[in-house]
Amino acid sequence: MKKLILALVLSPLLSIAQKQIPRYQNDTLYTTSGFKMYKGQTLQFGKGTRPDGKFRYVNIKSETTSAALANNTIVIKKMKNFGISILGNAYIQIIGTFTFKDGSNGYIDIHMAFDRAIENSLNLPSELIVPDEFRNNAVMSVADELKKLNKLFLDGILTKEEYEVEKKKLLQKQ
Repeated sequence: MKKLILALVLSPLLSIAQKQIPRYQNDTLYTTSGFKMYKGQTLQFGKGTRPDGKFRYVNIKSETTSAALANNTIVIKKMKNFGISILGNAYIQIIGTFTFKDGSNGYIDIHMAFDRAIENSLNLPSELIVPDEFRNNAVMSVADELKKLNKLFLDGILTKEEYEVEKKKLLQKQ
């Protein structure tokens, strides 16, 4: 009976654990939602979501303004410095070109928390516009999964050995 309860409780947890995590491989960025970014691709930006109109998840490192990037596109020339913060936010630096409203081209260098920029929560629209199938695909972080697993252990549903086995599985999927 205990194994049946364990299987029922962990089934949703394990299916979440198998969802894609962001990664940068062979010059292609794979986001948590499945959206891919690569050299030569055109990215469409929306508006900045901060009260002052600036971007919340896109840090512009060049002299370009948030107003110039808003509702504009950039063509990716180079991506580098991929990472995942201790809080689980994935980010990358993108260097590219875009067209100003007067028709001239400009250089842009941004540092973007791409999964956050793609999200389309009820309170904030997407800063990076992607097809609908790649938005609102909530994926639980490993930290959240470990918290749930720990709660199962503390509630007596899992033994210490079962907890350690499942924890090891989760950590290996990172």
